[in-house]
Amino acid sequence: MTAPTTNTDFDLGQHNVWVRVDHGALRRNAEAVRSFLKSGDGGSPDLMAVVKANGYGHGVGNAAQAFRDGGAGWFGVTSIVEADELIASGIDPAETPILVFSPLVTERQCDDALRGGVHLTVCDPGHIDLVDRAANRLGVVANVHLKVDTGMGRLGLPPAGALKTASEILRRPSLKLTAVYTHFARATENDLTPTRTQLKKFTEFCDSLAASGAAPFLRHCANSAALARLPESRLDLVRAGTLLYGQYPSSDVPKLPGLNASTLFLEARATFVHDLPAGVSVGYGAEYKTTRPTRAAVIPVGFADGVAMQPSSVTQGVRGLKQLVAGLVKPQGLFVKFGGFAAPVIGRVAMQMIVVDVTDAPTAVAAGDIAAVPARRLAISASLPRIVVNKEIAP
Repeated sequence: MTAPTTNTDFDLGQHNVWVRVDHGALRRNAEAVRSFLKSGDGGSPDLMAVVKANGYGHGVGNAAQAFRDGGAGWFGVTSIVEADELIASGIDPAETPILVFSPLVTERQCDDALRGGVHLTVCDPGHIDLVDRAANRLGVVANVHLKVDTGMGRLGLPPAGALKTASEILRRPSLKLTAVYTHFARATENDLTPTRTQLKKFTEFCDSLAASGAAPFLRHCANSAALARLPESRLDLVRAGTLLYGQYPSSDVPKLPGLNASTLFLEARATFVHDLPAGVSVGYGAEYKTTRPTRAAVIPVGFADGVAMQPSSVTQGVRGLKQLVAGLVKPQGLFVKFGGFAAPVIGRVAMQMIVVDVTDAPTAVAAGDIAAVPARRLAISASLPRIVVNKEIAP
C-alpha cells in the first residue's frame, strides 16, 4: 500500500508564487515511454531521461527522481553544473549513469566530472587530451561517449574523422570508449528521408568501428521524435526529453498511450482585488481600458516567471487591432484559473505582475486565493520554489 505525499521543504506560507510538480505524472510518463519501446519492433533499448534546463522547468532532481522511479536507466544533462545538481539531489551516477552532452573545456571541469563519476562527451583530439590528463591525474578511467556529426552540424566530427578519433581513445588506458552517438536534425519533420540518411551514416560508422576491433560499445541516436517514429533508430539506448514531460516535439510525432501533459503548474496567490469603473486604463501603455465596471485581481507573476507577454485582452491601438483580427480567425487569449473559472488577463503582462478580470467569477475572488497561471515551462524562473505532489512512498 502506498500513500500520496507532498514535499514541503519550504514554508509555503512565505510564498505567493510557486511551481507544483506532479511526481506521479512524470513517473507514469517514463513508464509509458518504456512500455512503448518494448511494444515496438525496434528492440527494447535502455531509456536515457534528459533532465537538462532544470529538468525542463520541473527542477532537475524532481524530474530525475520521478523518471528513475519510472524505470529510466540513464540521465542526460548539458553541463557539469547540471550533473553536480543532479548528484546533489540524490542521484548516484554509479547506479544510474549521467552523461554530460557538452564537451568540457577546463581542467577543473574534468576533475570535478571524473570525481563525480559522470560520463563525458568528446568530439575531437583536444577533448581527448584534456580528459586523459585529468584521468591520469586522478588515477581513474574516464567513461567517454564519442559524438559523431552525421548532419546536425553542431557537435562532433564527421564519420571519417570520428573513426580516427576513436582509435586515439582506444589506445589510451585511462579512457574507456563507453558509447558513440549522434543527433538528428530533422526527426520532427514530416519527411523522414534526411533522418534515415543520418541513421545510415551513423550505423555504417558503428559497423566500421566494430570491425576495427573496438570493444563492445553502446550506440545511441534516437531523440524523442525519432524513438516514436523510427524504430530502427532506437539501437542500444534512446534519449528522451520532450516526450517524458508529456509534450510532443511536432504534430508528426504519433501519440503515445498513457502520456500525461499535466506535469507542472505555475500557481500564485492574488495579492490585491479591487473595483474599477468603466473607462479606466490598466497597465503599461494604457493599451487596455475597461468597458464596464470591473472587478480586478492583481497576481504577482509576469514574463520574468515564464508568463507569455501577450495578454488576452489588449483592445487599444495597433496591437489591439492585430489581436482582434487574429481572434476572428481563432479564439485566443491568456487566462488564469481560479478553480474552474478562467479569468482573462487585461493590459500588458509586466515583469512580475498581471491584472485579471474576475468580474464574472461565480464565487467572489479575494486576496490570497490561488490561481493556476499558464507559463512556458522552460522560461519559468528557476528561483521559484518547487513543491512536489503525488509522490508515492511506503507508509
